[in-house]
Amino acid sequence: MSETYLSLFLNSLSISAMIMMILITCKRKHVRGGSQFVTLISVMTIWALSSFFETLVSGYSSMLFWRNTTQIGSFLLPVAFLDFSTAYTGVNTGNTKRLIFLLYFIQSIFLILIFTDEYTHMMRTTIKIISIGEFEILKISSSPLGTFAVSLHPIIAIYGFIRLLLFMKNTSGVSKNQVFIVFWGSLIPFLFLWLKTTLPSLIYPLIPMSTSFFPGSLIILYGVYKYDFLSISPIARNKIFDMVKDGIVICTPDGRIVDYNRAAKVLSGNFGIGVDGGAYLKEYARKEFEQWFDNVENMNENISEFKIEIEGKSRDFEIHVYPIKSKNEKNIIGTISLIREITEHKRKSEELEIKAHTDGLTGILNRNAFINIFRSVTAGKTDRGYGILMIDIDHFKQINDKFGHIYGDHVLKGIVMHIEESIRDADKIGRIGGEEFAILLPDTSSEETRDIAERIRQNVEKKSFDYSGEKISITISIGAAHIDKHDGIEFKKAFAYIDKLLYESKSDGRNRVSFGKYEI
Repeated sequence: MSETYLSLFLNSLSISAMIMMILITCKRKHVRGGSQFVTLISVMTIWALSSFFETLVSGYSSMLFWRNTTQIGSFLLPVAFLDFSTAYTGVNTGNTKRLIFLLYFIQSIFLILIFTDEYTHMMRTTIKIISIGEFEILKISSSPLGTFAVSLHPIIAIYGFIRLLLFMKNTSGVSKNQVFIVFWGSLIPFLFLWLKTTLPSLIYPLIPMSTSFFPGSLIILYGVYKYDFLSISPIARNKIFDMVKDGIVICTPDGRIVDYNRAAKVLSGNFGIGVDGGAYLKEYARKEFEQWFDNVENMNENISEFKIEIEGKSRDFEIHVYPIKSKNEKNIIGTISLIREITEHKRKSEELEIKAHTDGLTGILNRNAFINIFRSVTAGKTDRGYGILMIDIDHFKQINDKFGHIYGDHVLKGIVMHIEESIRDADKIGRIGGEEFAILLPDTSSEETRDIAERIRQNVEKKSFDYSGEKISITISIGAAHIDKHDGIEFKKAFAYIDKLLYESKSDGRNRVSFGKYEI
């Protein structure tokens, strides 16, 4: 009687594990390989239930019926496993699908022969009931065709295991752990099957075949919990992770890390957070990553940027979060975060920005940039008004004609340097034309405007430029105007007025400042 209870107990464990697996995997069948895995578990469940009922009934006919029903699981399980392994590893091509269909067809023919064996006697030679203690079981001897049919099982399954091994070899990280769990969770039932078939004396006769499903199911359930098996397809990881140098982090909808690549491990280590499978992003509380974590937890497709110091150097990064949708595009099952360093890109962008706003020769603002800053600054409010200067280098054409344009460029850069020595940090200088410069003096009184203009003129006059040992003096003419506080000054009108003042300076002998107050 104790042997009967042992068999019932073992079967009950297996059936419970199978039901739990079906409930879990049915929710994940939209993932690649998910529907095939549901079929695999269903076949195992048929086997377990049939084996369970066989232990409960008595009489030849009833026991034979349930034994035949167990063969549905026995014959379809290897093909279902192969179907799953090829789909899970991404090799379910047209030829593979045709092979799977052919194997299902062949195994179905064998099942029909088993259920009709009472009339055809093609699969079995003898069937009898034997007693082991108080327990009765069916003992079946297979015919040559039946033996051949059973011998196909390990061949079919081995190909599936080879596919998993090859996939495991070419992957890494959490996906490697997923495949490892699936491999051993599936291998245990097959090992038990082959041992019981080939070496029955080593396996206790009253331990049902379906008992082996229990430890295998526990292993796979552990994989579901620990590594989110069938939650996010490892196929995407296999094809993307090793193709890019960017960091990749895959998370569940609640922000739990389920996979990452080597680049992410290195980058996160530099960030000081160290991603780890099973951890939650929110565990790495740091101000720089708040936007990233928010995008992951809300599953928003968004880009966040942050600057962080690594080994004493400031470096820029961006993280693009992509929601992962289910096969039918209806549900979001997680997120992929792409971590990319953009320090060099930022530097080049800043250089382009500078080039777009500065004069290539002198390094000061170009005409368009100066006009934009003029409009921006004068649009605000000030208590004292603004000073505006227009500067022209005296007789600059003669300098170019006599000494050449290269020396002329040298003079332009020198004049700018002398002007910058004479103005304040807040003042803005731009090159308006060939040898013409404009200066905006924010929040400046009328007296200060006149003083700064005169200081610039004198500073340039005192300096000299060297040409082959010859000292050359350069002077400038300045038109200076003060504009009382006012919101919104029209650039063209203001500079037309200042240009007239500059013309006065040049007409009155050059090397002088003409000052006026611009009335709006």
